[in-house]
Amino acid sequence: FEFLPHDDSSPTTLSRDSPPPKLVDLADVEIGKSYELIISTYSGLCRYRVGDILQIKQMNQSFRKRLKTLLNC
Repeated sequence: FEFLPHDDSSPTTLSRDSPPPKLVDLADVEIGKSYELIISTYSGLCRYRVGDILQIKQMNQSFRKRLKTLLNC
C-alpha cells in the first residue's frame, strides 16, 4: 500500500502532463492528516487509486519495515 496526501486543493484526476504525485509509505504517514489509499504491486510498476480517503487518527508504533513490506509484530 501507498498513500497520496489529500487536502481540499488536491486534484481528483491526474493527466499525463501533470507531475507525478508524491506518495507516502505507511511508515511516513502523519497523525491527523488525510490520505488517499493507493494499492501497488511490490515493484511499484502498477498502481490503483482506490478512491477511499483515510484520516490517520493514531498509530501503533510496533511495526518493522522489511524490503518495502510492513509487518505488524
